[in-house]
Amino acid sequence: MTIRLKICLWHTAITSLVVITGSILIYLDFVYMSHRAIDIFLTEEAHGLANSLVSSPSLVLKRYLARLLDEPDMFKGNKYIQLINKSGKVIVRSENLEHEKIILPLNPEALQTALSGKDSFATGSLSAIGPYRMIVMPILDKNRVETVIQMAVSTGEMINSIHELRLSLMIVSPIILLAIALAGWYIAGKTLNPIAYITRKAEKITAENLRLRLVAP
Repeated sequence: MTIRLKICLWHTAITSLVVITGSILIYLDFVYMSHRAIDIFLTEEAHGLANSLVSSPSLVLKRYLARLLDEPDMFKGNKYIQLINKSGKVIVRSENLEHEKIILPLNPEALQTALSGKDSFATGSLSAIGPYRMIVMPILDKNRVETVIQMAVSTGEMINSIHELRLSLMIVSPIILLAIALAGWYIAGKTLNPIAYITRKAEKITAENLRLRLVAP
């Protein structure tokens, strides 16, 4: 194995490690931030709904939920809201749930968590909605929980974005690695050229030809 090839391989290996590590970190950060953004959105929306219901007991629920669905946010058209009582019985559902005849699922543990005054999150999938992320939040009124909010959003677009990023990284990374390898080969050649030149000249200096000299630029 030549020195040039060794330098090229070391350069490619080290730089590839940096590129691959960076790609993985970018991917993981994107996944984390995407999920985090959805949880923050659900928390803020559910808190807003809970505060409105506590401060305005005479609020017309159907009309208010319809207005929430029409808000120009990142999940317009893909937001689903359901209110249940402490027995787990549905009180009211948003229009899109009624239209699709869907009841958002709720396991007993999540209901008990809500009745104890704490929020919880759940992830699932329904045929009419697809994959979703849901918050289960209690409505605290005078430190008592009589009603629980279930608010879900479709995560199909987020999952597609994650898949697209992963595919892009899988396509782009090999191209970058090939470019790195070619650059390493070129740089190694340029670096070793002066040494090769000196070696060739030195080989010509023999006992019969001692007048030759190496040029020192």
